[in-house]
Amino acid sequence: MLDALVEFADNDIEKDPVQQSLEALMLTIGNVQYSQLQEAASSNTDAREFISRIRLKMQRCAHHQYLYKHDRTNLAAELFDGVNSTAECPPIGLAYEHFQNVWWKVTRDNGAFVRGKEVGTDILLAPPITLEDITWALKTTSKDMAKGSDQLPLWKLKKSKTHELWAAMNVWLGLRRVPASLKLNRTKLLPKGTVQLDNIKNWHPITIASILIRLFNNILAKRMSKVSQTDARQKGSKPLNGVGQNIAILHHLIRHARTHKRDLYLCLLDVSKAFDSVPHDSAIRALMRKGAPNEFIKLVENQYMRAFTSLSYADKSSLLIKLKRGVKQDDPISSILFNLVLDELFELLGDRFGYSLEGVGKASAMAWC
Repeated sequence: MLDALVEFADNDIEKDPVQQSLEALMLTIGNVQYSQLQEAASSNTDAREFISRIRLKMQRCAHHQYLYKHDRTNLAAELFDGVNSTAECPPIGLAYEHFQNVWWKVTRDNGAFVRGKEVGTDILLAPPITLEDITWALKTTSKDMAKGSDQLPLWKLKKSKTHELWAAMNVWLGLRRVPASLKLNRTKLLPKGTVQLDNIKNWHPITIASILIRLFNNILAKRMSKVSQTDARQKGSKPLNGVGQNIAILHHLIRHARTHKRDLYLCLLDVSKAFDSVPHDSAIRALMRKGAPNEFIKLVENQYMRAFTSLSYADKSSLLIKLKRGVKQDDPISSILFNLVLDELFELLGDRFGYSLEGVGKASAMAWC
C-alpha cells in the first residue's frame, strides 16, 4: 500500500496507483478469488471464471416480494447467499438477451438545462477519507451484506487493517477513479409475483457491486446528502416513513374533496424498471444541475464507465453484459442519483398544478421509490 501511495504522490505514469492500491488491499485481506477476478476482468471472458456456485435454499416468492418493497438490503443478502425461489428462472439465454437489450440501450439526454452554481467542493472532495469514515462505513453496513462478484465478505474487511482501506480509498478519491475489476457486478433475478413467470418481464434484476465499492460509496453518499437536497415531495430513500406519509397525505386530500364536494383527479404512475432505465447522461445532468463539482462528477461517471454484470443462476452464470444505462440496486449513491434525476420533474411542476388547500398551497405530485 505504501508503494501505491508513493506512486499516487509522485504520479509515475509507468505504474497505476489505483490498481496497486487494490492489489495491496486484496493481499492484506487474503482474498483467494482475486486472481480469478483479475483474469476475467482483463480478458472480458465468460463470467463463469469468477462467479462461484451459490448454495441452494428455498424461499417463498411472496417473502421475496415483501423484502423487495421493504428491505432490499436483506433481500439481496438472502439472494446472493444462495436463497432460491420456488419459481424456476427463465432460460438463461432468454434472460441474457432481454437484459442485454435493456442495459445496452443508450439514451442521450440532450435537453437544455441550467447548470447550478458549483457547491460542495469542501464537503465532497476536499477532505480526505478519514479512519473515522472507514469505521463508520463498516459499522453501518449490515453484517448480512451480499457479496459481489469478487466474493469478498464484509467480515474479512472488518478483520483487515482499517489503515489499508483508508489508504486505498483515498487513492481512488484523489485520482477520481476506481479499479476496473471492481466494476464487475453480478445480477440475480427476482420474481415479481407468482403468476406468468414464463414472461421475462415479470422478473426483477437485482444487480450488486463489490462490497468495496459499496463501502466507498457509502462514504460518498453521506457527503452527497449534505450537499444535494431534493424536493420535499420525494419520500423515497430517505430516513422517514415515506410510504406512510404519502398515504396519509392522499387520504387527507380525498377526505377534503369529499367533505367540500370538490373534484379531485388522481393518476398513479408505476415506472417500469425505474433504476435499470436511468440514462447515465441523465444522472450526470442531474449532478450538474445541482452544482456538483466537475471532479466529483468525474468520479461518479468513472464508476459507470466500462461497467459489466453477469446473470447469476444457482448452477451457472451468463456472459458479461455491459451496463450502458441504469443505476445499481443496493448501492448507497444509486437512490440519491435517481432522486436527483426525478427532481427536475418536480421543479417543472412547481405549484402550477394540483389540488388547492387554503392556507397550505397546492398538492400536485408525490413520489416514492
